[in-house]
Amino acid sequence: MELNSTEIIRVIYQLLPGFIVAWIIYGLTAHLKPSYFERIIQALIFTVFVRAILVVIHFFSILIGENVYSFGIWGDKTEFVWSITIAISIGLFFTWCINNDFPLFLFRNDGDEICSRNFKWLNKLLSKIKLTNKTLHPTEWYSAFKSEPGFIVLHLTGERRLYGWPKQYPDDPQHGHFLIEEAEWLLDDGSSAPLYSVKQLLISSSDVEQIEFLKKPAEIEASTEDLDKAKKLLTDLYKKENPNDDQRPETVSKADTIE
Repeated sequence: MELNSTEIIRVIYQLLPGFIVAWIIYGLTAHLKPSYFERIIQALIFTVFVRAILVVIHFFSILIGENVYSFGIWGDKTEFVWSITIAISIGLFFTWCINNDFPLFLFRNDGDEICSRNFKWLNKLLSKIKLTNKTLHPTEWYSAFKSEPGFIVLHLTGERRLYGWPKQYPDDPQHGHFLIEEAEWLLDDGSSAPLYSVKQLLISSSDVEQIEFLKKPAEIEASTEDLDKAKKLLTDLYKKENPNDDQRPETVSKADTIE
């Protein structure tokens, strides 16, 4: 069955609130846009939410107008304005829930770290249900960066390592770039080469093979002696695996080139 242009416009008009909700969610979260067919289905579902809330608002508006004060006639224009307002509100609310992993973190044991002090009791109660261990974040990649900001070490192709603060990071590990501040090249002898003259460094995510999320100094329980011992073991291990590699001078040259 083919639809003419007038019927297509009418269908789009009916689904417009649902498309607005989806547009806000995919515009303000890291979730990738689904296929065209899935977006139509989502628009239908979101439109149902909007229409349900619109019915409730319509009911109370008529009730207030008949018993308290009338603001005017409920017509098509009023319904259109309310539907758009509701759609924007739902989109912003769902966006906040997704970006803050609400309410799934209330059902997880690690949710205690996210809960505010006033809601820790609720997490202790709901976590016993063991409803889910999942998050609302699109991938584990995003969850790792969202958990707590901190310095990272990027393991790049060619066995190079870059230390720094990720001011920005890509939503997709296969596409995009890291924007690194306070960057330092980590050398194989355990020392580092700070890039004092570099304000920001742009690294393609396709060049990143592994990422280390570093603890804050206050979170490290090991002593200075244990840290130095672990550092020496890693350095000796690299030298053993690469006996003919003289501290990789090419790494230093790359740092000098970038500076």
